[in-house]
Amino acid sequence: MISVAFPAGSNATKLTFPDQPQLRAAKVHGIELVYSSIDINGIVNNNYVPSLSGLEPVSNSFLTLYFNGMEGIQNMPLGEIAHIQASDFVIGGQVLQNNRNGIMGLNGQVITWTKSYIQLAVPAPPAVNSVYVLGVYYTL
Repeated sequence: MISVAFPAGSNATKLTFPDQPQLRAAKVHGIELVYSSIDINGIVNNNYVPSLSGLEPVSNSFLTLYFNGMEGIQNMPLGEIAHIQASDFVIGGQVLQNNRNGIMGLNGQVITWTKSYIQLAVPAPPAVNSVYVLGVYYTL
C-alpha cells in the first residue's frame, strides 16, 4: 500500500507520491484505490471521505503514473480504480460511479513514483491530516 499525504487545510491541487524505496525496480501488475477509513499508520484515508468543499475526493481526483520515461497514464479519474463498492453510492449529493472492471492491470511497468502524482480538479482542503491510499500489486 502507498499513502500520498494530503495535509489538513491544504489548497494543493497536485499531490506527488513519496519515494517508494521497496518498489524502485518492482514490476507493477495492478493498482487499486483502497476502501478503508484509515491507512496502515492510522491516518485518515481521504479516498472516500467528503471534503469541506462538498466535493467527493474520488470524483475530483486524477492519477498520473510515470514510467518508460514519460507520463504513461495521465489524468485517469481515481474512480476508475475504485472497484470495491458493490454499487454506486451518493456522497455530498453526487453519485459516485465506480469501475466494475476490477483492479487496473498493468503489464509489469516500473513506475517512477517520485514523478507520479494525484491531481485535484479544484482545491478541496481536508478537515484533518489525511492520505490517499493505493494498493499496488507487483513482483520484484
